[in-house]
Amino acid sequence: MDKVVNNQQIGFKVWKNRSKKPMAAAHTHTDIEINFLLRGEVKYLAAYGYETLKAGCGFVFWGGLPHKNVACSSDSMGIWITLPISWLVQQDISNACKESLFKGQFLHFGSRSNDALLEFQFEQWLCDFNSHTYENHCIVMLELEAFIRRLSIKYNKEQIKDTQIKANSHTKILEVAQYLSEHYQKDISLEMLANQVGVHPKYLSQTFKKTYGSSLWTYLTQLRIAHAQHLLAMTQMSILDICYASGFNSTAPFYQAFAKYCGNKKPLQFRAQIRRG
Repeated sequence: MDKVVNNQQIGFKVWKNRSKKPMAAAHTHTDIEINFLLRGEVKYLAAYGYETLKAGCGFVFWGGLPHKNVACSSDSMGIWITLPISWLVQQDISNACKESLFKGQFLHFGSRSNDALLEFQFEQWLCDFNSHTYENHCIVMLELEAFIRRLSIKYNKEQIKDTQIKANSHTKILEVAQYLSEHYQKDISLEMLANQVGVHPKYLSQTFKKTYGSSLWTYLTQLRIAHAQHLLAMTQMSILDICYASGFNSTAPFYQAFAKYCGNKKPLQFRAQIRRG
């Protein structure tokens, strides 16, 4: 089982989340995350705007793109699951579904009509995980595989939304975050972004950091590294080609940023780990 490395790799884990406070800053990790809310309400800020999770519902997303919990009710409680990125790559689900997750799509599931069944299933996974036995962990992994495969059928190629998702709020900062999510491979300047949304550069810089808890440039770098992880996992492209395809102008800053956001791993180490599973 994987250990946490600078919060960039969590690995297979199931736990009950009782967080009452919003996150200070948007963060990333390399794992697939499954969140199911037992009660209350939680609001996330993700690459394409806000996502709200209510009791009896859940969603699956990839943690490689910046995200943060911005609000939660005082009674919120849920069961959270993380799975290594290698697990997703090796699953027999459509490439369209995998690509959708890698590009920031949240795959929603659940409704008030089946929340009792889902609650029983997630509670069972939590119980089996906490048993700390290899056999029960294998059962959880097999059942999660079936769960994700059913979900991927629902989100078939025709149903998956294009990643040009419109931010569900028209604030200037979300417009900028969406623009970055769609153009991070290009050369970007603060002045250009400010002109894009019609605000002063200093105001944009300060307000973006207040909203996401990290600087605009940190957010941009996280997007670029997420794209590099995506290409390392899903293609045979060379490291040099991945570097340029992810928006970096040279290899030195690429390797430096990759190590920072991927637990001091080099790109080839990251790819090899995924292939090993």
